[in-house]
Amino acid sequence: MDILKMIEDLRTELEHPKQFFGLYWGFQREESIMLLSKIRASLPEQVKSADKLTKESERIIAGAQQDAQANMDRALKDVEKIVADARVDAARIVEQATIQQARMVDESEVLRLSQAQSKELLDRAQDELRALKRGADQYAVDVLDELEQAVSRVMNTIQNGKERLDRKLPEKAETVSR
Repeated sequence: MDILKMIEDLRTELEHPKQFFGLYWGFQREESIMLLSKIRASLPEQVKSADKLTKESERIIAGAQQDAQANMDRALKDVEKIVADARVDAARIVEQATIQQARMVDESEVLRLSQAQSKELLDRAQDELRALKRGADQYAVDVLDELEQAVSRVMNTIQNGKERLDRKLPEKAETVSR
């Protein structure tokens, strides 16, 4: 709720009221404008500070959201690169296993050994690929956790500021009403 904006909107409305055949109705225009000017001038500094704090908080949150998106984009690019590298490595290992297997086709014992090694290499490549994917996923989770903590700190700062202002506003209201 932006009190200063509402007062300014009311002032604008009073300065440009609705007319019917050139007649204004329901209020005394000059007195209303003067009263609004006095209200605006007598607002406690905390209200004006709160308005500035709100705008600053909104700016910080927008920045945090931009940082979060940038971190997500970076994490996704890192994951894509890791997966692409793992696929290249897996393809290379499979190709090497295939070539090795083809060389040993002539001898049955050699063929059996070749098949076992090929399977072992393929299993190892698949294990490495799974490990790389897990690592990439964990990296993304870690980045998101850091981002969540940063946003949480910003939100705590905002909440603390609002609470301090809320505690000060009743004191100022009592002083103003006396």
